[in-house]
Amino acid sequence: MNVDPKLSAAEALVKAIRTGEHSAAVALGGLLAEDVVLDTNGPMPGAPTEAIRGRADVLRRLSGNWAVTMALRHARWGDPAGDGSAVRVNATFEHLGGVVPAALAIAISLDSAHKIVRIEQRYTPRQAVPTDKIPPGARPLINNARINETPICVAHTDENGNPVLTFRGSIQVWSDTALCAWIRQASGGLVRSMAKNPLVSLAYRDGPRAMLLMSGRARIETDEAVRRRVYEMIPEVEQNHDPARKGAAMIIELERIQGFSTGGEPIRMERKA
Repeated sequence: MNVDPKLSAAEALVKAIRTGEHSAAVALGGLLAEDVVLDTNGPMPGAPTEAIRGRADVLRRLSGNWAVTMALRHARWGDPAGDGSAVRVNATFEHLGGVVPAALAIAISLDSAHKIVRIEQRYTPRQAVPTDKIPPGARPLINNARINETPICVAHTDENGNPVLTFRGSIQVWSDTALCAWIRQASGGLVRSMAKNPLVSLAYRDGPRAMLLMSGRARIETDEAVRRRVYEMIPEVEQNHDPARKGAAMIIELERIQGFSTGGEPIRMERKA
């Protein structure tokens, strides 16, 4: 049975970029022409296209471990297919979470000696559809953060302007554009600091499954109806820490969210202050 050298070359290339293994890089290096050209873009939105020339530089780019190697390792790869003097192979990433591309298309051209002379590599970035409201995919992540044992981290500055990080288990979606939280210590540092600097940042991370980075402006609400609603929205475990309802109700008007939800859905929200 004859083995098509074009398909073998494509398989060697895929193994090199998918595994990052040294042996795969050595095998690929033996298939590259001295003047090989790699025409590629980056996997993230807005990445420029560049041409890399020469065996050593091309091999360096197509081997080893890079930020996208883990995604390439778990991508859904199609079989290489001949296309005249070239061979094409595609991969998709729709099943992966994290900051990964949507797809990858590779075209490989060989010379008469079956050496790779040109590689065209095109990533299709995964794009978030911008919105001015909290995206549906972000809502369950926020509302279930405490129950999921991945409480949201809140960053603010104290009364002296020093940075402070705290975990808050009571954060919930308040409206299309705002979050709420029950602050147990109504006279604590977080409440006092809001009067001087209302800017806050929030971070949610559930391993490789989901991530949210959020920022906005916080305020303390004293209206009793608002206080009651915020308290009733928070998880029971948080209510049990303040059964007398002596805490403070905080509303956070969000200006920005970026990240991804379960299943890899990209999330992006932007609003003017």
